Amino acid sequence: GGAQYGNVIDGHVNCLELTPDDRFVAAAGNPWVRIFDCEYTTAPYSSYEGGHRDNVTSVSFEEDAKWFVTSSEDGTAKVWDRRAPVDDEKSFQMCFKNQQPDGSGGAIHCSVLHPNQAEVLCGDASGQVAVWDLTANRAWTEVPDSGGSPIKSIAVAPTYADPSSDDVTVVAANHKGFCF
Repeated sequence: GGAQYGNVIDGHVNCLELTPDDRFVAAAGNPWVRIFDCEYTTAPYSSYEGGHRDNVTSVSFEEDAKWFVTSSEDGTAKVWDRRAPVDDEKSFQMCFKNQQPDGSGGAIHCSVLHPNQAEVLCGDASGQVAVWDLTANRAWTEVPDSGGSPIKSIAVAPTYADPSSDDVTVVAANHKGFCF
């Protein structure tokens, strides 16, 4: 058997994500993220609320689980430091605001941390994929031929042919079921 928490979440859950060591699980909803210890059901959970203004659509942990990235339908992706005190409005350390070519924003449906731990790939409602460079805190857009259909999921994995290479395989899927 596994740990069972009961009903500790108000509302629906949009996604779940385990830390790389399987010790903690993050549950994301509207507009919060809660992180639970998988071993101790009596341990209090960490709650990150107030950083997003709408549904949190994804959570991605860095390799040591010291920080994590979230995306939201409010058009932002944010980096959160788990070691910092939780202060609803100021708990996140970095923020990427999705900008369309016409200057408008758009919901971010998914995000995933690149294996290099320095970039985040974000899929949005207009069918674009933004690559957010965390080191430079800037982003650029890659536009798959999604036909304008929202990007709903992104997967990224290292290419193991050359261990010294930073090459990765990226797959994005849109709302119509096409993969790129």
